[in-house]
Amino acid sequence: MSCIFKISKDHKALDKEYQIYNTLRHIRGFPTVKGRGRIAKFEYLVLENVGTDLQKLYSWYPEIFDTNMVGLIGREMVGLFTLCSETDQ
Repeated sequence: MSCIFKISKDHKALDKEYQIYNTLRHIRGFPTVKGRGRIAKFEYLVLENVGTDLQKLYSWYPEIFDTNMVGLIGREMVGLFTLCSETDQ
């Protein structure tokens, strides 16, 4: 398994991001937080790597990101966040 490390001086932003990932942890497709902490002035998150991010895919294959594909991705994201909000209640 590979991991992603996020490091930031903005403690509030990283804490909020941790809370969001923690809320979404049971939904397929969202990474699991493997660890978090602080070293000196920096906070860090260690996340499960669930695959290639969209920005890299776009840079590798810009021709597949037509209007239809962007719409499909958006619809999938709305569905996941709807599921998340239903789970949160």
